[in-house]
Amino acid sequence: MEWEKATYGMAVCAQQTMPASKLTIGEAQSLFEELRTKTPKSVFAPRATMNLGRIAELRNYEGFQIDLAKARGYYQQVMDTWPEQDIAGEAALRCGATYVIGSEHGVEHKPEATPAEVEALNKDEARKGVKVILDWLALKEKKGQKEVLASAMWQYLGDTYFCPLEQYKESLAAYEQCDKLGWAQAGRQGAIYWRMAVMAEQRVVPMDREAAVKFYTKSIKETPTYGMGYESQIALRRLGAPVPEIHLLPVEGATKPAPEAASGGHAQATGAGGGKVIYE
Repeated sequence: MEWEKATYGMAVCAQQTMPASKLTIGEAQSLFEELRTKTPKSVFAPRATMNLGRIAELRNYEGFQIDLAKARGYYQQVMDTWPEQDIAGEAALRCGATYVIGSEHGVEHKPEATPAEVEALNKDEARKGVKVILDWLALKEKKGQKEVLASAMWQYLGDTYFCPLEQYKESLAAYEQCDKLGWAQAGRQGAIYWRMAVMAEQRVVPMDREAAVKFYTKSIKETPTYGMGYESQIALRRLGAPVPEIHLLPVEGATKPAPEAASGGHAQATGAGGGKVIYE
């Protein structure tokens, strides 16, 4: 066990040494591989395998050749060898992401391929990544097991369906799953609420008015400081829906509206959407 700890520690140190170089990254790879080979049942073996995937996936130093297929192989090993460990979910997410990353950077294609053909190839690659993640979530559900990264996975799926796939109905549905589970970065989902509302109103065919109203309202009530509160009020008025007030928490040193404008003990101002902004 002491050798395993020492070897893993030295490998991580080499991987994280800055500035990274061919020497340091090569040392990390050798140590991680040695650990996996000599002690395949070590508690450090799953993370060593994961880290080898990360090394293959990232441009560690100038001249380093990214190998997404190799990274994918390491992530798949983690999924297949340690499926009951939480790290397997991380591997599934990263494995799926390698396809999406590949689509963003452009997959290999024939030189004579047209722009439309290249775009189609890139989208096909991204769909492979989506399938990896969806299949993993389905497997966990079938086993009755909780996936600790489910929320992050649904958010990533929502992002991928939105761009590059431009499948807005599926993007909205994925984000809704994330909203039900709870956001990985709770309180910072304002941008996603706004995206969901706009998609529901303007991109989904036919328009999903219920979802649009729901997420314009959430944008106002749950993430009022994101900055789209006024626009959400305008949108709700346009849709003929109730327009809630924007309640902002006090900011130290900020200037509040004049007390004479207060109503019921709160200072208030009229927003661009015809609703009120309340400074508590």
